[in-house]
Amino acid sequence: MLALFVCCGSATDKQKPEAAETAGRKYLQEKAAKYGLHPAALGLFGGVYNYNNTPWYAKKAMEMDRPRVAAAYKETKPGIYDTRDWNAIYTWTEELAKKLL
Repeated sequence: MLALFVCCGSATDKQKPEAAETAGRKYLQEKAAKYGLHPAALGLFGGVYNYNNTPWYAKKAMEMDRPRVAAAYKETKPGIYDTRDWNAIYTWTEELAKKLL
């Protein structure tokens, strides 16, 4: 049995709800189809914006997007915005485990 999941900021973009649909299609459905995969479950969850550990080549773009992220999400630690919904992740894994039994 195969299951695929992705954690990304687009999954929880409150200003653009359609971004989650696009992310799910692009990162899960299209990739599965490209490689001929037939997953039993697909999961799309929020990610973590970590401004403390940004590579030099992405720093400028990340900083330009920071005001949007700061307005939409709570800073969980200095420079870190965790948009994951752990309850949704646990629920998804529990449902997946039931399929395995």
